[in-house]
Amino acid sequence: MSLPPDEVMQGYLEFFSRLMVATRLMAYEKVPHKQIADLMDAAHQMPRLLKNADDFDEDVVRLYFADFDRRWPDPKGEASITQILNECVGED
Repeated sequence: MSLPPDEVMQGYLEFFSRLMVATRLMAYEKVPHKQIADLMDAAHQMPRLLKNADDFDEDVVRLYFADFDRRWPDPKGEASITQILNECVGED
């Protein structure tokens, strides 16, 4: 197993950090439990994918979060999870 290049790993670690903050804010805002569960469902494969560059497929990762954004649009119009991903790792 080999890790992705350092710049890829750093971008995704930043994304994961911001994702945890966004999740915590959702909990404070008392969003539906299903919304938080869906976000964690999208995120839970990230560590496994990142630890093996051969299995890492950025398109699959993006699909997970795009699907979450479609199901749970932000009513405040703030950054979607996909926007946060793009800020951290660049656009697809």
